[in-house]
Amino acid sequence: MTEEKKRSNPVSRREFIKGAGLVVGGGAVGAGITYPVVPKKEVIKEVPIEVIKEVIKEVPKEVIKEVPTAAVYEVLPPYGKPTIKFPGEQPETDIAFKGTFEEVLKHYREKMWSDGLPIIPPTVEKVEEFLKYTDYPADAELTRPLLPSYRIATPWSVAVNGVMAGCRPEYMPVLIAMTKAWAEPKFRVQDVSSTTGCTTITIINGPIKSQLGINFRQSYGHPGYQSNGSMGRFWTMFKRNLMELRIEPPTEMGAHGMNFLNLAGEDDASCEEYGWKTLAEQQGFQAGDNVVTTMSVLCQSEAPAIVGVTGDDFLSGICGQICEGACCQFQLFTGQYLFVIPGLVADVLARDGFDKDDMRDYLYNNARQTARYLETRLRVNQEGYYCQQVKDGKLPQMFCESEDPNRLVPIFIDPKKIFLIVDGDRARNRIECFMSNGGIGPMTSMKIELPENWDELYWDSQSRIDLMMKYGREFL
Repeated sequence: MTEEKKRSNPVSRREFIKGAGLVVGGGAVGAGITYPVVPKKEVIKEVPIEVIKEVIKEVPKEVIKEVPTAAVYEVLPPYGKPTIKFPGEQPETDIAFKGTFEEVLKHYREKMWSDGLPIIPPTVEKVEEFLKYTDYPADAELTRPLLPSYRIATPWSVAVNGVMAGCRPEYMPVLIAMTKAWAEPKFRVQDVSSTTGCTTITIINGPIKSQLGINFRQSYGHPGYQSNGSMGRFWTMFKRNLMELRIEPPTEMGAHGMNFLNLAGEDDASCEEYGWKTLAEQQGFQAGDNVVTTMSVLCQSEAPAIVGVTGDDFLSGICGQICEGACCQFQLFTGQYLFVIPGLVADVLARDGFDKDDMRDYLYNNARQTARYLETRLRVNQEGYYCQQVKDGKLPQMFCESEDPNRLVPIFIDPKKIFLIVDGDRARNRIECFMSNGGIGPMTSMKIELPENWDELYWDSQSRIDLMMKYGREFL
């Protein structure tokens, strides 16, 4: 073939377009469009602009791929309903910003609306999906005015912050219950911003725990479960946006501070098997009720291994860990304790006839330290404190059986301040302890209110689909 004939042959569209640097859809080939031959060395180096213009004229517009543009989000403000007028503030249902994903993140960081981590942009469409999972009107007042923001949480603002935290719409009933529990006057949520810088832990009881795929076994505190992690993160959104506790401006005053803790769930089935009351039942609810129970956390212990073959061995081991300080010993005079007992330990305790009340009494009566140690090294820093409290009628006589500073006295002031749940890896003998921030954030429970059409909504939820894919259709 002569060189002239070679040059008159059409070059393939793909070869030419690749050399010209154009992006063209496959329809051009189907339309039979061909182009003059361009020598290979010229294609690689440079294609004359006149040639490119002629090619573009011949290619139908519908087959030229459009360069994708970044999605633009119209997002909502995360604050609650104000009880006082804030100059220039728009209603919580108005669009606060329009921009790409990166621009939304930047805007929320600058406004101090996010926790510094990426969020899900709270669009109207996403918020409305959440609102389907509650029978409350969107503007219903769920709480008293929260301090220091003087704002009231509504289902709308709960949904906005739930979206931001990465929650699913079907988590909405739990988020509302958590919000209402934190806002209870006895919880003193406004004081969590004190210099101790505490966080919270929330425990779920009831069938909804399994429906939402909440992990209550091995590594429930680790990342990996959307339900545990995102609903745990909701605490930070609640603080920042509904209460306006933030590092800047300085309304969050923790000397060091603590991050959020994953949601936890008690092993209700094991409690039923043992004949033990669940945490929700101990808080006054009925077996099978869906309940959230929340408590402030100032100290989270290591996970000490408890060695033994009998229930007494295990309880004695727990007392030893408490006395050695492995389970948080300061603030004992006003704080509450939550002990997380794994299945292996719980099996032995139940076998040997212990229930939760028995365990609570055992810890109260046997976890002891010297009066001098507790009075001078912990909170009060005053020798003779216990005997003075007994004289004032504030403590029982067992705290001052003598004035010997080396006498043993109970570490716990009141057995009613001790709580136990069954959770964690069933094959391990490691317990975990959480201690509240003194009188701030005591154990507070709230029933989870499901919408009337919960079964219908749940059937179409991603949580149910995930469970079906994981365990098989027969599981559901």
